[in-house]
Amino acid sequence: MQLDVSDMGIARRTLESSEEIDRLERTTAPKRGGRTYSLVDMMMVVLLMEIGHKTLGGIVSDLRGTGGQDKLRALGMPCRDGVYLCPSKSTISDFINNVWPLMADAVIREIADAMLERIGIAGSMTFDSTPLEASRYSERHEYSPHYEIRMDKCHILMADGHPLAFTLTGANDGDNPEMLRILRETDMPLETAEFLTDGAYHSYESYVEVFVKTGRVMGTNQGVDAVFHEDVTWRKALAHYARYNRRSDFRPPKGMRPRDILLYLIRQGEREFVGKFLHNLDFRRGAVLKAEMARRRHLCETVHFCAKRWLRFDVRGLRREGERQRVKIRFFILQLLTTVFRDPEGI
Repeated sequence: MQLDVSDMGIARRTLESSEEIDRLERTTAPKRGGRTYSLVDMMMVVLLMEIGHKTLGGIVSDLRGTGGQDKLRALGMPCRDGVYLCPSKSTISDFINNVWPLMADAVIREIADAMLERIGIAGSMTFDSTPLEASRYSERHEYSPHYEIRMDKCHILMADGHPLAFTLTGANDGDNPEMLRILRETDMPLETAEFLTDGAYHSYESYVEVFVKTGRVMGTNQGVDAVFHEDVTWRKALAHYARYNRRSDFRPPKGMRPRDILLYLIRQGEREFVGKFLHNLDFRRGAVLKAEMARRRHLCETVHFCAKRWLRFDVRGLRREGERQRVKIRFFILQLLTTVFRDPEGI
């Protein structure tokens, strides 16, 4: 699916419904006079710039050139004396560098919460990383032997293919620590029907963190060398639990479920044992179920592919001091596009 300015109306309506953008619009309003361009106006220009793979100068030239008035009208830009206004290159730059950082985290979280509420507990969570290509001559971006390019890496948590949160690392940093970081730091409600990853996240600690945060046994590609731990059984889990039960200060809740027992053992420091137990449960899934889980996990990779087709989801030509904010803009645009322009299952 290719996007152009004619598709921007629904994106603008979505931005105009944002409570966070409206709050910032009110709290940062000039004491005298008014704004020529609202925050939504500026977001629309940046949106068109990113999906058009243009520079700041490029988007201004395009909007002031032949057919520019039609594009400005489609974006919903302000009109004076019958002429639709176009922000200057410096105005767009000021928005990206000074205004966007004030709203970035709030609007990313707002749209993530909205997607989680819409999807509900029946959704599928996935976690994966995608390369953000840099210039081949960049000295500050690492070379990845795997991808054979200079790059950064974006690690993304998704729900039914909708991006929720991300971290940004160097090309050769590990994937698994980033998933653990997001799971430990976020306060988003991540109760879900399933949590899927690929083999890069196959560790006992990952099984534990996913279980703590979502209540689910992580489904991952364990590889042909995965080992079933015969000595880690439910009977032994109950024996561990009973050992704590014999303490004089132990007061077990009534109606303890298996999940509660495992969570209690985790709180008592039995993380490796519980991790191995959850690994065993994942190991024993049938071939048909594993194939279906792999198909749903592939949705995450499909979104990464679409991100690079829809907009410049890379770090080529970005200044060091502004790189993270530009990646945040592109991540938010990806959230917006996956919300209003597609059904993840029907790409």
